[in-house]
Parts: sequence; C-alpha cells; structure tokens
Amino acid sequence: SSRQDSFVCSEVLSWSEAWRHVAVVVTSKDHIKPNVHFYSNGELVSSASRAAVPVSAPDVHPDQLDIFHIGAPNLRLFPEVLVAGRTEPYFFDAADTQTFFSAEVDEVRVSRSALQGMAQGAFLTELRRRAACDVPFERLEGSTCRPVARFTLAHAEPDQSSCQDDFEPCGARPGLCVAKCKQGTLRQADCTCDCPAGEFQTWMVQAVHLTGSGSIYNVTVYDATHRIVAQVEGDELPQRISLSSATKVAVVVVRGGGSATSVSLDVETPMGERYQVPAYREVPIYADRDVILHHRRLHDFFDLSLACEPCPGHVLGSQLPRSDALSCRCATGYGRNLLGRCVPKLGPLPSPQITPSAGSHTAGTRIRLAAPTVDVEGPWLLEIRYTVGMDGASAEAPECETSLKYVEEQGVIE
Repeated sequence: SSRQDSFVCSEVLSWSEAWRHVAVVVTSKDHIKPNVHFYSNGELVSSASRAAVPVSAPDVHPDQLDIFHIGAPNLRLFPEVLVAGRTEPYFFDAADTQTFFSAEVDEVRVSRSALQGMAQGAFLTELRRRAACDVPFERLEGSTCRPVARFTLAHAEPDQSSCQDDFEPCGARPGLCVAKCKQGTLRQADCTCDCPAGEFQTWMVQAVHLTGSGSIYNVTVYDATHRIVAQVEGDELPQRISLSSATKVAVVVVRGGGSATSVSLDVETPMGERYQVPAYREVPIYADRDVILHHRRLHDFFDLSLACEPCPGHVLGSQLPRSDALSCRCATGYGRNLLGRCVPKLGPLPSPQITPSAGSHTAGTRIRLAAPTVDVEGPWLLEIRYTVGMDGASAEAPECETSLKYVEEQGVIE
C-alpha cells in the first residue's frame, strides 16, 4: 500500500478556537464494515474503513517501533521516514506536501481498548478518572492519573521504564534511549555526541576492512596524528588490514590501478565488532590519484567506534561539526594538506614540467604536463593550468580554452 492509500479521514469537523477532545477509535482489523471511528467531545462524527497492513523490519526502523506521530514526523530526528520504498503511512499527499494544520495539543493518551463515547476523556470526571487509571501505563498521583514515562523498545529495559546500561534519555529525543557519549565526546543539543573544541572525530578501531571485487594498487591507514600505521601494496579485495593495537584512525587512503573500480569501507572496533561506514559504500577509485576517506560516523546516535583526538599541527581550534581533521582551523601562515594536517604555507610552486618544452608545436604533437618536483609535506593537490590556442589566430577565431589537470604528489609524513 502507498502512503496515499493509508489516508483515512473524518467528515468535516465544526471547528473553533475553543478546546475540544478529539478521539480516533479503531474497533477491529476487519475492514468489511467501518472500523475507524472519529469523535469530537465524545460525539461520533463519522466512521470509515481501513485495512490493517502489517509492516515488519527492515521496513520499520527500530526507533519507530511503538511510536505514534502526533502531527508531521520530525524529519530531522527521523530522516529514515523519507527513504524510497518505505511503506509506513507518513501522511504525504500526491503533491508531496504535508497535509497538516497548526494547533495546540494539551495531552495525548493511547488506550489499549476501543473506548465508547462516554468512556472518553471528554466525559471523565476526576472520580471516574481515578477508576479508569490505565495501569501500568498510568499511575495515581494524589487524585490524578499521570502517564508513566515509557521508552521505545530499542535499548530500553524490558518494562520500558528506563534505559539499558550505556544508554540514556535525551531531551531532544523524548521517549528514546540514546547511547551515552564516550571516548571523550560530549552530548550536543540535538542529542548527538561530538568532540570538545580543539579536537576532531576519529574511528577507534583495531582493523579496517575494504570490500569489493578485484585488485587495488595500495591502501594506507593514518592515525589521528597522520602517521602511517598500516600500508598494504596491491592485493585482492576483500581484505582486512589489522593494526598493531587499538588505534584512533583519521584517514584511509586508497589508490586504484588494479581491476577494482570501487571499494567499501568497514571498521572493526577493539571489541571485535565490525560495522559498515554508510558514507563509504562503493566509492569509485582511480589509477591516477588517491581516494581519501576521512572519518565519517557510523550512526548519528549509536556509534561505538567514535573517539576524539586533539587537532595536530599548528591550529586555532576546531569548528562544529567536528567530523574529521578538516574541521581543524589552521593558524595564520599554515594551511591544510589533503589529510587535514596544518602545515606551513610555502611560496609559489615552480612552473610545471613541460615535455617538449613550451612553444609552438605542430598539430598532433603529444605534450606531457607534470607537476614540478617539490619537497613538501603532503599529500597536496597540485593544480596545473594550461591554454590551448592557435598561432596567427584572427579576431574571429574562438577564444582559447582553459582547462585544469590535477596531480597529487605524495610527500613525507612527519
């Protein structure tokens, strides 16, 4: 069923600025006769039919189990609801606009049974309300039934009254248990974990995995200070690159040149748990340049590999989000190389090497442009600019074309 098929609507309600009690009652899964009933202040407005369509994992994200969306879903907290192919009804019409109006909500209650009009909140006195306390979802406090705070099943204790060890509640995600921030990370206003000022995010791992098919030229793994901690020359995929100990890894650099056309990156935590890095699935690789895979988190709220490290080199701190070494701010007179390390800025580079030498050449001559040999701490992306023109061109001739050629020079890493 599509999202549009999921709509079930009442007839027009008499609306005003006065508070009113609105109830939607589902009496059965059988849709042969009306099974969805709409009430306003305890009075039946209309009824409709709706078939119950079971939707199971993986179509339903674990964080969505036991959740009722009152109004439009929070797309920032739950971006998965817009993933193509999802089957939950998230209330978007054919024009892909949200069919909602703005209103204030004082209280929302969900009952385990289908309530008749006189049993709904519009007619409940305090005396009847005490008798109707819905244990264990509510508890009596003085003369009032209060809802019991309950968490969704994911990462909560079996009774859903508290979070499991290593998880905790967070105000921006009510009713959900999120992983505690560890490895020096700090809780942010949106409930994510991030590094303190002056630091950046890394993977804390004991191995990295490259998956795919075919062969590659080499792969180099750099730690958080941009020292090489592992290097493998030409090998077949998939391959596991083991580190001598648990290491904070900032960058993985892959050079093509073999038969492989793409790679995917997984990381293995010190506890031996292996996770995919969602940002690096089937990344294209090339024979003439490196592909640099900077740190990317495994999950916004549940990342067991996340760790922090002070920015290396001459820096002025780091800026949010501190997702990798490129978030570090270099001091005056320093610039970032491709790994994200702040190194001294040098003067202009020498002219590129041209073979044959610069000048006029006949049509069909093959000219090789190469970056000059320079002693810099790399890698850097060197830019060569060249123009293509014609001698004796008339005023009506096309303008010269300008193109760029990129060559990466590998320098020595401190």
